[in-house]
Amino acid sequence: MLAHSQSLTLNHSLLITHSQSITLNRSLSITHARFARRYENRCDQGCATRAHTFRLSPTSENGVTLHGDCQQKNGKSYPKWCTDPDVEGTPFSMEGVKVSGAGGQKELCPQSKYRLAHDRGHQIPANAFDGDADTCEATNHMTNIQPQADKMNRGAWLKTEMMVECWRNKKPTTVLGGAVFLGDDTTGVGVPEWGDWDRTDWFMDSHNVKNPAYFWKVIVTRAVPESSIEEHRVQSHIAFWMPNHESAKASKVNSYVVTIAQLKANLAAWGHPEEFVLGDSLEAAEVWADPAGCNRM
Repeated sequence: MLAHSQSLTLNHSLLITHSQSITLNRSLSITHARFARRYENRCDQGCATRAHTFRLSPTSENGVTLHGDCQQKNGKSYPKWCTDPDVEGTPFSMEGVKVSGAGGQKELCPQSKYRLAHDRGHQIPANAFDGDADTCEATNHMTNIQPQADKMNRGAWLKTEMMVECWRNKKPTTVLGGAVFLGDDTTGVGVPEWGDWDRTDWFMDSHNVKNPAYFWKVIVTRAVPESSIEEHRVQSHIAFWMPNHESAKASKVNSYVVTIAQLKANLAAWGHPEEFVLGDSLEAAEVWADPAGCNRM
């Protein structure tokens, strides 16, 4: 069962780790990670094409067993769920139901806003490693995938990825992130955006994976002392706490910007305390504007 932790090594520079201290440089570290990821990009490295298919990760490499029980059942799309009309007071999965025609999704759940879709969301985006075809392709392994509400994955979350796409060409850029889940070990917290329905187990039958409640991310652009541009000579960071919900559209991305103190408090409340040591770093209160000459290829 996939829930609070995953372990994925794609190569020496790409890692998802559980309960491990990660030192990024002398002034930046994160400890006690749960389903946390870290990756670094200095600049755009190429244009390797991402794989078009999602698949399970290899179970072994050089005789070493990988991933343990972190595999999902398959690489198929996550099924849509209908929240109105409901079945006996609860939403229902439309797994295996055709889209149109008699007995189809559109008949069973007529209003599209109630047919909720979740993407196979990359935790480490493919384009972060587009200079290495093998690594780029490996980001489509299901150990790097979590259910993400489609409008969130293609909206506010995508906006955070696009920030990295631009700024990695200007300053050494590090990304930290992860997710939290509702479960037996979480008390006193909830997901207001989900309303009356707990979505945690929506994909257990189809994929054996828990549905995250919130995703978090910290983007750090390290200082370039020799730069002629003043703002590039200082380290900066921005943090996000984002609901796994269809309301998280790109236009709302600034509403998910939090301080490091707020992020630490949120993670502690969810039972996953983290320590971020950022040193002398400028904290952003809203998403950064694209730098001049931004190229997202």
